[in-house]
Amino acid sequence: MLAGSAAAAPNDAILTGTFTGDYALWGPIDVEALPSRDVSEPPLSTSRVDSDGAFQLMLPADTSEVYIALYPRTGGAYPILLRELPVALPSPPLSIPLPGPPQHRDQRQALDGPPTWQVASVLLFFFGLIVFGGRWLLRNPKNRHERGIPVAYASSPGGPVLWSIIAGCGGLLLYGTYTLNEAMDLLEYTYFQEAYSGSNPLAIAFSPVVAERAHAPGYAILLWCMTRLSNNELWLRLPAILSALTAVYCTYRLGVETTSRRSVGWLSALLAGLSPLAMRYGRDVTPYSLVGLLAVASTLLLFRAIANDDRRSWALFAATGCIGFFLHYFTAFLVMGQALAVGIMWISGGRGTFWSGRLRDALLWFGALTTLPLLWASQVIRAFIISAQDNLVTHAVYSEAPGFVTFVINHLRVLMGLPMDWALLVWPLLLLLVVGYFFLIRDHPAIGQLLLVPFLLIVGLLATTYLLHSYAYAGRIYYGWRWLRPYAAATTLPIAYLVVRESPTWLRLPSVSLTALMLAATLYSGIASGTQYERPAQRAAAERIRNSAQNGDAIGVLPAAFYTVGWSYYLNNARPKFIHPGPSQWQYFPKDSRLAPAEGPTAPGSTVRVFGPIRSFGLPLESLIGHIDINRFWVTVFDERIFGHPEFDDVLPANILRTLDARMKRLGSWSYPFLQLVLYEAPKMNPWREKRFEAQLDRLYRSVRWQPKSLDPEYLLQVVRGERPAQFKLPLFGPGPLELVIKGAPKDAQLQQVRVVAAPREDHPGEARLQPPPPELGTPTFDGDRWRLTLTPTRSDYVEFAIERDPQALNWPLQLTVRPVP
Repeated sequence: MLAGSAAAAPNDAILTGTFTGDYALWGPIDVEALPSRDVSEPPLSTSRVDSDGAFQLMLPADTSEVYIALYPRTGGAYPILLRELPVALPSPPLSIPLPGPPQHRDQRQALDGPPTWQVASVLLFFFGLIVFGGRWLLRNPKNRHERGIPVAYASSPGGPVLWSIIAGCGGLLLYGTYTLNEAMDLLEYTYFQEAYSGSNPLAIAFSPVVAERAHAPGYAILLWCMTRLSNNELWLRLPAILSALTAVYCTYRLGVETTSRRSVGWLSALLAGLSPLAMRYGRDVTPYSLVGLLAVASTLLLFRAIANDDRRSWALFAATGCIGFFLHYFTAFLVMGQALAVGIMWISGGRGTFWSGRLRDALLWFGALTTLPLLWASQVIRAFIISAQDNLVTHAVYSEAPGFVTFVINHLRVLMGLPMDWALLVWPLLLLLVVGYFFLIRDHPAIGQLLLVPFLLIVGLLATTYLLHSYAYAGRIYYGWRWLRPYAAATTLPIAYLVVRESPTWLRLPSVSLTALMLAATLYSGIASGTQYERPAQRAAAERIRNSAQNGDAIGVLPAAFYTVGWSYYLNNARPKFIHPGPSQWQYFPKDSRLAPAEGPTAPGSTVRVFGPIRSFGLPLESLIGHIDINRFWVTVFDERIFGHPEFDDVLPANILRTLDARMKRLGSWSYPFLQLVLYEAPKMNPWREKRFEAQLDRLYRSVRWQPKSLDPEYLLQVVRGERPAQFKLPLFGPGPLELVIKGAPKDAQLQQVRVVAAPREDHPGEARLQPPPPELGTPTFDGDRWRLTLTPTRSDYVEFAIERDPQALNWPLQLTVRPVP
């Protein structure tokens, strides 16, 4: 029998499970089986976790499903849902991977990586051995018959065809940017937020806000520089538009200079420029369009450098690779593929004078390319440490992980420009790509290998992310379509070359037919991506809330806490100051959208205070909707589908809305592109049961609705740490004084260890104006077992007070009882 488990009744259901991973780092922990996601409800069963990570829950026989929550017995502020969706019963034994306890925002932002000089010195030393040692070994190459020596053909002007392609792609991008004028999406906000995380480029480079997403700092610094001129969203999208169009031109040049065929350049540029990846990220406030441009440019420059031994091409290649790394760390996979491709060329080319000379040059310039990234290595390590902590806290609900092959095929579908309805076409197109690479490497081995080897490393990139996310999110992953943006030419150029070159008769018809299908799919999905809405219509929904908001409204965001960042931005009329509001707080919005947003009331009746957006991690929304200060509750459900696939699991929002419908009255519902807005009326709740209110001071989450200070879980953590008093705000049962009794003290407790005081005054001028005068407090007494105090309210509707405890008393299981004086 496991510790903490009761003997099972004859008809009880038994749910067993085992934790794997770093569960021991949490210290003593309990597992609770909850009837719903509302952690303030009493659990159906509780079990301790033994030293082997095992637990056993005894549940009533009629239980059909339960939610599993973890509760740390030392310093826990609230139970933590281990799975956002319920476990159906009966269930086989559970196996739950559990990382170590997450550090909170102030702690993880103070994290640092290993000392820069140590990491950089070690890496540079070993890399120097590789670079200069390799050059020394190649100093006396033997004269051998060499194969595959590349020829850089003169670039022919693209003419009207190329400019028509660029004009068509540009027209779609400008239409989507200016005419649709969509709000920024979740991914864009992360970069936009980072640009405001520091007051200068150096501060941004080392900002923990940038590190929390494991992002490279380059794009945030670029945005910071652009915002010195304007914060207009269309202005901020300009680098993506220009990069996408320049990438079309570079793809054409790559096709012509490597194969001497303009038709190869035209077709590959058309396929690459109209792909949904190019259209999607060609008008975003993200670095992926820039990274796509640098990828095709670096491939072209590396080919020129190898063919002509041109120092300028080598230097520009090194610069593009280095800049690409500081725009996005995953560019490292592309650079590794290019370096590996040069080594394979040397081996397959005969290892003679030509290829040994090129490899010597490549070692030097790849060394120059990677010097700054190696010096930055400790910051990369720091970024992934902070990002891992951030992921543990935010409880993102991604889709269940498919098989790895399915995961890879889904990414290849998007890379080839196929909509979801045409997904089965990916298999014949993969065969077409294999045949295309066969002929390209046979006829032009240098460019074939420069494209193929980095392309094959996509599997390594996807495998890495698949395993990390599957572990971090307990078997769930998200789809990183954007990481494929640098590899557009790797699929379009071989297929374009196969169609244009003279092929055997038996191959001609199938290759042309499949390429025509791919072109049709790319045209269909690319044009649709450029002319249809792709992002949630936040502006219109935010305008509705602002114009209809009333005092005491609150806003909740589903399905992921990340969405609150951008939501707050539009609720505040796109003021950059509100790109990241921090913890949930009362915010003031103008009743009339024509008024300028204000931080506080500017005139009577001109503003309302709205709570949120509530960042629903830690404490679920279902635990917070009963908060005494909430009169109405707006729920925004984001349903963005990138390339036809939902960003997050759409089962969870539907489940939560069903719960809210059962508990609250729905006043209205509005549908927008990829966004649903629902308004509820909060239930009128009274804390008094049999003329008394009770709360466990060591289980404050069970009375969270009577905590007026904040709905952010960080507040409860501060109470548990003793950094803040525990506040209560109770509607009055009737007139007259109240008696407060706190019991559960140990034998050696003293009067001054627990104090009832007035609620702290608010710092915000608007809140201070609304805060009532404190109640009148009587003289406290302590009889060795319990504290008593008489409290007289100063207003007729509710009373506010706070309880302070010293460090010892924080760990006592104290019970608060409030009742009218007899």
